[in-house]
Amino acid sequence: MTQPEREMLFQAYPFSSLPRAVLEEALPSLVLAGLAEGQSLAGDGPGLVPAAVPDGAVLILARGAVELKSGELKAGTLLEGGIWGFEPRFGGPELAALALEESLILALPWAKFEALTAPAMVHSYFQRLSQARSLTLDQARDAAARSAGDPFLGLCIRDVGGQKPLFVDPTDSVAEAARRMAEADATFCLAGSPEAATGILTERDILKKVVAPGADARALRVGEVMSSPVIGVGEGELLFEGFSRLIRHNIRRLAVQDDQGRVLSVIGERDMLAAKGESPASLARDMAEAKTAQDLARSVDTLRKLAARGLSEGIPVDRMGRLVSELYDQLMIRAMDLAAMGLGAGNPGDGQAPFALLALGSEGRKEQCLGTDQDNALVFEDVEGTGGAGGGDSGLHFLALGQAMEELLLAAGVPPCPHGVMVSNSRWNMSLSAWKKDVDALFETGDEEALLRLSLLADLRLVKGEARLARDLRAHLARRAKSAPIILKYMAREALRFSPPVSFFNALVVEKSGERKGALDIKKGGVFPLTQGIKTLALDLGLAETSTPERLRLLTAQGVFSAGTAQALAEAWDLFQSLRARFQVRAWRSGAVMDNFVQPDRLSAREREGLKSAFKVVADFQSLLFNRYGLRLLT
Repeated sequence: MTQPEREMLFQAYPFSSLPRAVLEEALPSLVLAGLAEGQSLAGDGPGLVPAAVPDGAVLILARGAVELKSGELKAGTLLEGGIWGFEPRFGGPELAALALEESLILALPWAKFEALTAPAMVHSYFQRLSQARSLTLDQARDAAARSAGDPFLGLCIRDVGGQKPLFVDPTDSVAEAARRMAEADATFCLAGSPEAATGILTERDILKKVVAPGADARALRVGEVMSSPVIGVGEGELLFEGFSRLIRHNIRRLAVQDDQGRVLSVIGERDMLAAKGESPASLARDMAEAKTAQDLARSVDTLRKLAARGLSEGIPVDRMGRLVSELYDQLMIRAMDLAAMGLGAGNPGDGQAPFALLALGSEGRKEQCLGTDQDNALVFEDVEGTGGAGGGDSGLHFLALGQAMEELLLAAGVPPCPHGVMVSNSRWNMSLSAWKKDVDALFETGDEEALLRLSLLADLRLVKGEARLARDLRAHLARRAKSAPIILKYMAREALRFSPPVSFFNALVVEKSGERKGALDIKKGGVFPLTQGIKTLALDLGLAETSTPERLRLLTAQGVFSAGTAQALAEAWDLFQSLRARFQVRAWRSGAVMDNFVQPDRLSAREREGLKSAFKVVADFQSLLFNRYGLRLLT
């Protein structure tokens, strides 16, 4: 290793900021390797790893130029002094490097790298750089989805539904594997584990290699019959690459793998072709024809894929929210129909009182995207014997119907409402007279639970059944709101419960510790104050509309807001919803929990400034509510 090559360690930022004596201690551990033009130093893809480069080493470009890639996506170009290979240890992507010209690299063992990054400033630099490269890949993936000439072939493998694989041991008998496949209703199994799948055994293999020749399935081992190796495809790779591998290897299935090579699912040609029919219309038909909870679960998975794909392709979040909510309506309707069949009724109301199934909360406002739960209610007409909260025979029927419906939705992957706002709960499943008495009591009580129930009812929207029942309940709610202005004050005060997460010095305030360290809750500090405040104003003026943007338009037409204020509120709401949806898509794709947190350090500088401005709009809106409803007078 020549002196100029050794000196690169001293020149590469941020190592250049460290004392020379500290760097000299690391020099003996450096390894020099060369890459010819067009040669790849692999991260998560195929390529050549020079034998001299130790596993897990961090790489410094001493001479030349390399392009960093994840699959077909580009994460940037590095020139002399560029550093990579550290990203996975900082929660970032594993990257391959393609030499754009003849290049030399210095490999620094991970232990030495850790020692050099002990200073907080150096460690923070690499953490930010890892996050920046993750963001670049996210943007490249979204751009690829938007610009693909054929939207079907522009899909990613992760956008295609697959099957969760059954794993068996290669030493198991073929008979035992066949028994387990039959129990799981599977047509194949994988040998080994998700981390090390060594082969695939299919029904076709068993028929051709065991049954046809008359072999003893109890004596043969899986490893003797299976096809090997398992051909994999990265979840982030494009769909056409999956087709290419099926053709190239003359096989029928591919193992979908994450960045570490773990098998997540198995997809076949039919799965990939089915993605071409992934349209809202075909999905609605599938929901209407669902026969079981498993059918509904497939529809839920397809719906989430459709939402993720639409948002990635740049469909505005409000339009996507309306579409997703309408499809969730179809899901609820079919779940209710199947529940009725399970109870021996042809239709939900057969032999019972007329009813109305209602959507509440964000579903009622048609503001759903990926993260959703079961916010719904039911009102049925008063007929002889149905008075009171219990509702007589009709009440018992509709409560049993709601409980069966909840079980179906749970099995389909739609989580329950944490507050129990579901038709399986007798407090959200009542006759019209009982509902009106309940609303009257809520306005009289005015406690925290009453405010929550009234806020949810203010968003009620008909999903199925008699529209007049929904209108009657809404009209009663509006009349009571007019006669109880103090409750409107309390509802408006709810919109001031959370302050926007911006400090006195105009810095975004994030979680300081815990698993959400570095993130902020965009719903608590942004979405909720806007939706709650606008909802309160709409209820105050007797508006029947439930959508936040439409409520805002109608309020502006009635002089509540100036055109400038309305535009600022609309832009802030859209930004909050868009960012929340983006991070929910990212969480869903990685198998993480979908929540309302966003990470400002994964946003561009322009987006961070926009977020600060949007939170300032929220603060101004809260001041407007404070003054309009005289909240200084409330204790």
